[in-house]
Amino acid sequence: MKNVTDSGKAALPRWALMLTVLFAALILWGTLKPPGSGEGSFPLIDKQAHALAFTLLVLPLSVAVPRLIPKLAISALIFGGMIELVQPSFGRSGDWGDWVADAVGIAVGVLPGFWQKEKSVKRVSRQPWVSASALPADVAPFHEYPIHCLEPARVYWPVQSEHRQRQ
Repeated sequence: MKNVTDSGKAALPRWALMLTVLFAALILWGTLKPPGSGEGSFPLIDKQAHALAFTLLVLPLSVAVPRLIPKLAISALIFGGMIELVQPSFGRSGDWGDWVADAVGIAVGVLPGFWQKEKSVKRVSRQPWVSASALPADVAPFHEYPIHCLEPARVYWPVQSEHRQRQ
């Protein structure tokens, strides 16, 4: 069953939110720390590190809540752009190539969420007894519900008329 807040909206899964906040904090620490402090043992080059970091940033929420992918991607792009604008204040140089690497990482990180969303839509749409009319009109689109949450539509058989019953 979905977690629902007091306002009636679906709550974000706690694990996904915590991982996203953790990765955001690690990205801030890694991109805003003074240059030359502890570098050298990291096996990736700068652009690869940016792409990997932003893949990990968007991955948990994109898999847990695929409907948030557009907002998540835009927010992560803004986050990466703001980092590049602020880096000169911390003695580092802002590089827009890093921002492009962030965008590549974001694109890679949302792919599993898109795949999961598409898979759930196909899974639900293949079931012959599931239709939009089987759900109340005020709930979210039916592809957001796992198939085990949906009840089969009730089938009502026509009552035989008195004429047929007599025969």
